[in-house]
Amino acid sequence: MSGPPPPGEAAARPWTRGGTPNTALKQLLGWSRLELLGRPLSLVIPRGLPGVPLDDPPAPPQGPGPQTPGPTPSRPPLRVSARQRDGGEREVEVRLSRWRGDEVEGLLLLSFRSLEAQVELERQLQRHHRLNMLDALLEHALTHVMDEETAAYATLRACEETEGWALGTYWEVDTEKTLPRPLTVWTASSALSEFVEKTLQRTFTPGAGLPGRAWSHREPVWIRDVAVEPHFARAEEAARQGLHGGLFMPVLGGGRLHGVLELFRREPLTERESDEALANALGHRLGRFFDRLNHEREEHTRDLALLRLWDADGHLAGTLGLAVDVTQREREARWRTRLLEEAEEARLEAEQEVTDHGIGIAPENLERIFGKFERAVSVRQYGGFGLGLSIVRQLVEALGGAVDVASTVGKGSTFRIVLPLAGPELRPVAPSPSAPGLH
Repeated sequence: MSGPPPPGEAAARPWTRGGTPNTALKQLLGWSRLELLGRPLSLVIPRGLPGVPLDDPPAPPQGPGPQTPGPTPSRPPLRVSARQRDGGEREVEVRLSRWRGDEVEGLLLLSFRSLEAQVELERQLQRHHRLNMLDALLEHALTHVMDEETAAYATLRACEETEGWALGTYWEVDTEKTLPRPLTVWTASSALSEFVEKTLQRTFTPGAGLPGRAWSHREPVWIRDVAVEPHFARAEEAARQGLHGGLFMPVLGGGRLHGVLELFRREPLTERESDEALANALGHRLGRFFDRLNHEREEHTRDLALLRLWDADGHLAGTLGLAVDVTQREREARWRTRLLEEAEEARLEAEQEVTDHGIGIAPENLERIFGKFERAVSVRQYGGFGLGLSIVRQLVEALGGAVDVASTVGKGSTFRIVLPLAGPELRPVAPSPSAPGLH
């Protein structure tokens, strides 16, 4: 709230003895009454109120008859950035009204309202939109990629197309030396060649420098301006070539670290929370893609190993004899062991039972009924030739199985057939000599 300003100085000194800021403003922005008394409005609203010419305020409209003291209808609320006492800025809504009355004509009333909840909602929506845009572009860019280098390059390029990053590097972790090396660098500007050359000559250990910090801590590292960052080894080159904002993120997947991505902007970074959310999503997205590539390679290795398990005659080979390194041999040996176990399991038996509730079979007839032309009942009462069970036993035994029966007179019988799932071992049969004249 303000007092009546001198003519033509409404913007210069809004807070005077006639009216002072209330305590709510202190709670909102941190300014006390004494700190603002007699100070210009620009102290709190440095960029002014858009569309409001406070330097020469027009007189409020005068209607016929005497004017009743009080506020005039306020203007539509304005959204401005207000300066807090600690030097930070805060989005607020300002409503401006003029007081009408004889004694305090020209008094300005400013009402401030916090927009913290609205600003946070807008940030979240912007963050989701940002992540969705990048994810959609990566989904398209990685469709036909078959190796890590191409995938990292496509990812860095997508970051430039959607985010405007000026340069990016992917550091791959060397599994033998455990030292990262720059696998690929992407930039659209040839003017950054000095920084690129410096990058290609470097490596680092866990915890060393900004990429090393992202590696050891397994979390993004956000740097507002790398050109003045004491822990950034390429700070001088970055300053000379106009690189400032830096974002470093681990690429994680499958319980391991694949590498580290770094991105640079021409301007300093300002949205830390949003940038770190992007880094987390991007690092895990690329890490899952690398996991898939590794899985596909293992599947391909398994297929090759399975093919080599069989010799030209279709029998399991006694040895793989693969001229590969020790790691490859161990992997294929594991697949070979699994295949043999599966082959052994394939010879397990399948069982089928058939039960009736008829007259049953006497114990002395249980084995006899499987013979040719054998019967356990009178031919006068039951038809047939006594060949059915004999044929069943011959067929089952020819397939490597067995058939038996359990029966109780007067209650019924249960026939059980057991067959191996893989069937009997096949042996080549020598062809019989053809009769003369037959072809």
